[in-house]
Amino acid sequence: MGNKVIFFTEYVGLGGGETSLVNLCRRLSKEMEVEIITNSEGDLNRNLSSFELENSSIPYKKLIKRGQFVSLLLQLSKKIKHNAKVVILNSKSCLYLIPLIKLVSNCPIFYIEHSNWTNYTLIEKILLKNFVNEILVVSDPVSQKVKKQIGSIKTFNKIKDFPLMISMSGNQQKKRINANSPKIVAMIGRYQEIKGHSLFVDIAREVCETNDNVEFWIIGGKPFGTEEEIKYEKTVLNKIELSKYNKRIKVLGERKDVELLLKNSIDVLVVPSINESFGMVVLEASKYGVPTVTSNSCEGPSEILQNLNAKELIVEREIKAFKHKIIDLLTNHTYYSLISEKLQMNIPKYDLDGKNFILVKLINSYENEV
Repeated sequence: MGNKVIFFTEYVGLGGGETSLVNLCRRLSKEMEVEIITNSEGDLNRNLSSFELENSSIPYKKLIKRGQFVSLLLQLSKKIKHNAKVVILNSKSCLYLIPLIKLVSNCPIFYIEHSNWTNYTLIEKILLKNFVNEILVVSDPVSQKVKKQIGSIKTFNKIKDFPLMISMSGNQQKKRINANSPKIVAMIGRYQEIKGHSLFVDIAREVCETNDNVEFWIIGGKPFGTEEEIKYEKTVLNKIELSKYNKRIKVLGERKDVELLLKNSIDVLVVPSINESFGMVVLEASKYGVPTVTSNSCEGPSEILQNLNAKELIVEREIKAFKHKIIDLLTNHTYYSLISEKLQMNIPKYDLDGKNFILVKLINSYENEV
């Protein structure tokens, strides 16, 4: 067995899933060698390099599509054959690497499932059932989805709860509602209909009708550059332009300083998504005591807030429910402070630097078996 934990991942932007991967690899690198192999080069690689984490790319999707299996096998062999302690697949498309990985190494294979709307093909189910040693699921909704699709006693034993985490290092000063004018309410998400930008604009309009001291920020971009993202962005921007409160709804685009914005500027975070499998940004906000308002149909963030004993921030997914909760937080400073303190008190439950980090234990358990 080699000495490296080798990750494979498809997406190379810097969304919540990619941020969690960076956090995870930084944590693991304290105890073992880590390398991340991406399908292409992007912001993720540059971020990994800034933390001196070894990374490279293999265009496995293109090679598979073109039938260039010998070339792909040779590249995988060079990376894995004598180096891999464990291979961790961080994207569903990586499952198709499993037969080739097995040709060059008998190392354990882990798979991380991030989504509770993933549907597996028959081939993917076979690979998960027969060749993956551990299936790590980021939330209970994801766990239920996986069990429903590939359920068997043998498979259930492979499924492990693996909530995404963040580092508690850094300044966690007591959060007070922004003393400056105006107050800032923000949403963070790429341009995809499921993220709920349109609902956020409706919420902004309703709050602005009764409160002239609030500004709304939309943070996020089009990381994949798809036609769907481009079209939806135009729809959202047009809706903002037509609103009489368009001067108070700011479009900030994709930002690399989200944590600083949460720490210094944003008063309330809103997750208006139709659904989210987890919700990394909820953890990032809670670290700085920023309340997150989300809906009971948004399973991942709701689970996080319940675990943080802040279920009062979960509302019905409709405009007036969001509006009333936001106004309560912005106008009742005592209520805001109580919620903020509760979030900061409970966020260590998601501390990446905690001693009982499941992934280290799992990796070492396989090492001991060899």
